[in-house]
Amino acid sequence: MRPAPECPSCLARLAAHCALVATDDGEREAVAIETALRRLTAIEEPLPPPVLGRVVCRAVAEVTGNADPYAAEKTRFTESARAVLPRLRERVEASDDPLAAAVRLAIAGNIIDFGQGSGWQDEAFRRAVDEALAVPLAVDRVDALRAALARPGPVLYVLDNAGEAELDRLLIERIGPERVVAVARGGPILNDFTVEDARASGFADLVRVLSSGSDLAGLSPAEAPPEVRRLLDEAAVVLSKGQGNFEMLHDADIAAPAFFLLRVKCAPVARVLGVGVGSWVVAER
Repeated sequence: MRPAPECPSCLARLAAHCALVATDDGEREAVAIETALRRLTAIEEPLPPPVLGRVVCRAVAEVTGNADPYAAEKTRFTESARAVLPRLRERVEASDDPLAAAVRLAIAGNIIDFGQGSGWQDEAFRRAVDEALAVPLAVDRVDALRAALARPGPVLYVLDNAGEAELDRLLIERIGPERVVAVARGGPILNDFTVEDARASGFADLVRVLSSGSDLAGLSPAEAPPEVRRLLDEAAVVLSKGQGNFEMLHDADIAAPAFFLLRVKCAPVARVLGVGVGSWVVAER
């Protein structure tokens, strides 16, 4: 996805937030923001928004010496989501359509996104969960997803944020963990779920987890290791969570059927999907 006119202001907010979290030294914080913005203005080619976001995060990490400023928050998000998981699993199992319920709850977890300035907020999370089983989907390809999952073969599940990944467990359980290969970030960026996070949280005990091959807040086929690249072409289904993965994959050169589960958080993505900001989406490419 190409950058939109709104992207520079969003990236500037990202630089400010990352620097604030990364250091309590006001002078270093200011230098980090200035460095990130200077590097962005030097870029002349139309890079996808997650790639531009990585420029920001790397600049802040370099200046502050803090490569994973959201580490403690990620742990807290995971623990908070895990605490409500048994109750949510009961709701899925009691539903008339457990797969659709699990899909909706997986989307509910997508509110946890520091890249869009929305970390873990208990009240917002409770509202999202309460809405999950009833809110209309602005793009509803759940039945197409159901049909795709009925075909034999592996499912490539591209993870997004920490905490959110706990709710992804519900959908993975419905699909069958034995056929799912999950992809987590290869290195820390924002509150995205990394391979290391998957191992530390026990998520990797549920399902096989591969690295995305990079510290990009989205799966880039060009940066993915060979096995992930192969599955992007050969999997029965690619399930992509969140905006960053959507921005990298929705127009990528991959052969496997792909479905995108997300809540739309910005106007450029809303325009691409033809929906409003805040919409719940199960889209297909």
